[in-house]
Amino acid sequence: MSLPAARPAGSDCELKITAGAALVPGQVVTALPGYAGVVQGTLNIASGEPAVLAIEGKFEIDCATGTTASAGDTAFFNTSTKLVVTADAANVIRIGTFAHAKTSGQLKATILLNAGAGANSGYKPIAAQQSMTAAGAVSLTTYYTAVNTTTGSGHASTLADGRIVGQEKKIQLVVDAGDLVLTPANLANGTTITFADAGDYAVLVWNGVDWVAIEIGNDADGATAPVIA
Repeated sequence: MSLPAARPAGSDCELKITAGAALVPGQVVTALPGYAGVVQGTLNIASGEPAVLAIEGKFEIDCATGTTASAGDTAFFNTSTKLVVTADAANVIRIGTFAHAKTSGQLKATILLNAGAGANSGYKPIAAQQSMTAAGAVSLTTYYTAVNTTTGSGHASTLADGRIVGQEKKIQLVVDAGDLVLTPANLANGTTITFADAGDYAVLVWNGVDWVAIEIGNDADGATAPVIA
């Protein structure tokens, strides 16, 4: 017997996990790297106990008044306020897409859980680029980060794990006053990326475990490129 080529839009796919923290029914959590889950059942779940998460289907989730969205827009969830939001930020996870238009006065948003958020989704945060002139954490809420090593001694910067599978990130050294040494929390085929020349850039994709460099090069001279080591 084979599975049907398509399933009803309202069907749910479930995932069994061991709770890493106390959970309550209906809570939205990260199920797997890049995937959101909704806690199932009617009883609270203690840390270390088995839990069942729905990772597919249509769900009504609390959303603040004033928030508007069109059907198909990307939906996020603020793990601090416990509300659906429309933009990536700190303490925010991507949870899918809006199933229907969300008007300003509605207190609930109908979400297609994990829709459009699978592997190789090519997710790019919609936000203005980041410009860095000092060492620090490279932003995860912007696609492009331009680095100016103005101190003359270079920068030692970091990159945290991606927010969803398929997230893309581009980093470029635009003014060379010393090397940019980037240390991602997890990097495939190495631990650091060194940008030594103005124009050096790297395009990375988060695969759920590591940042993978899918393109490295130099926009200025076309010859040099960052070094992964």
